[in-house]
Amino acid sequence: MDVLYCLLAMLFTTAVFGSVQYFFDEYPFAMLLFQGCCVAAMFIFGLLQFKTPKFSSERPEMANKLAVSPLKRLMERLKHGGPFFLGIAIALANIANPTFLPSLAYTCMFVQHSNMIAVSSLDSVLYSIGFGIGNFAWMYILLRVLLHFKAKFSVEFTMRIQRFAGLTMIGVGTYLGYRVILFTKWPEILRFIF
Repeated sequence: MDVLYCLLAMLFTTAVFGSVQYFFDEYPFAMLLFQGCCVAAMFIFGLLQFKTPKFSSERPEMANKLAVSPLKRLMERLKHGGPFFLGIAIALANIANPTFLPSLAYTCMFVQHSNMIAVSSLDSVLYSIGFGIGNFAWMYILLRVLLHFKAKFSVEFTMRIQRFAGLTMIGVGTYLGYRVILFTKWPEILRFIF
């Protein structure tokens, strides 16, 4: 499934990059605004990871209700449905991740724009297959580690992991913001403003 997503992103970004490149060259302030929105979104998402859920400590009956939620029942059915359906469910879960498709599109655009691969159909297909295999390997390793240590994970430890992920998003947002400030063509933008 990830191979298909990546292939679609590669083909889509090739078409979009060609048509949008002229617009961003002509109006650099639009590119700065777009990049600023992306950096702000990373900061906001990172800060939201530090928010403590209300049901964690204040209402234990809510946590018990969550333990037998429909999502938990669905996961049990998928677990007994076999690895094929579990794999489909995990791949479809990437669609629900709000950062998966934008980050995939950005990665594909970056790979093509920096000439890491040639802009051709064959290279796009090969890159997509490699991405799918790499994503599968990462998910498999992560699943094996989680299953091995699942009895040792407490709620507090899970919250620490979530907060670390938020801190990581804030760090990456800071780095990207620094690069936006560093590599923006400020004379061109100031020329359009004044």
